[in-house]
Amino acid sequence: MSNEVAYFWLLLTLAFVVSTLGGVMLRRRKRPLVLRTIRGYQILPLLVDEAIESDRQLHVGLGGIELGKATTLVSLAALTLLYEVNRRQAFTSSTPLVTTTDGILLTGAQDMLRRAYATENNLSAYHADTVVWLPTGERSLAYGAAISAINYIDRLSNNIMVGSYGAELALIGDVATRRDAVFVGQSIDLVGQAVAFAHAETPILTEELFVSEAYTRPDDLRSQIQPLMLDVLRWALVIAIILIAIVER
Repeated sequence: MSNEVAYFWLLLTLAFVVSTLGGVMLRRRKRPLVLRTIRGYQILPLLVDEAIESDRQLHVGLGGIELGKATTLVSLAALTLLYEVNRRQAFTSSTPLVTTTDGILLTGAQDMLRRAYATENNLSAYHADTVVWLPTGERSLAYGAAISAINYIDRLSNNIMVGSYGAELALIGDVATRRDAVFVGQSIDLVGQAVAFAHAETPILTEELFVSEAYTRPDDLRSQIQPLMLDVLRWALVIAIILIAIVER
């Protein structure tokens, strides 16, 4: 067995141990854990509240990711974030604008919106046409240009962009800056993440997308294990890379 495979199984074992022990510890706690601050998640409730008060749509972009492909896990995490964001305003008649570049993900986003409104017994406010498909393809400049135009035409409140973006994310960040709007950006692509970090005062870093439930549901002890696992795996990966470099010298 190669060293890389051995380290891979070591990481999986470590993740299992951390999740098991963390779950046991959290069940014994009476109060939620104090999580490290992620500014992108801190501001999400304020963005939803602003959209409701201003009667303008909040835009959630799920660009560059696809269900059933290599980005399936990212797509599922993005759908979870979409559900949690919309759940906060599902008791009103407000609806977000959701854009995607994948047809299958479009139906998934529609289902997440419907579930959020059903949770609040407010299905009459649900409209499937608030989920929109835009030109497909990763690094799609057409997608970035379309979102920029929609921001001006429809006067969106703010933009939450998660998925896989490249340099085209700068178009959306620029129009948000010009309109003095809040821009929350995240991308699994390094170029897109760099653009998001430069344009957004409240970015969500690449892997932080997978812990959205822990921050949007702070009273749910079951979801509190997610950030703990993420931080442990991050440091475990760093250590594994260092060990591989030492062994292969």
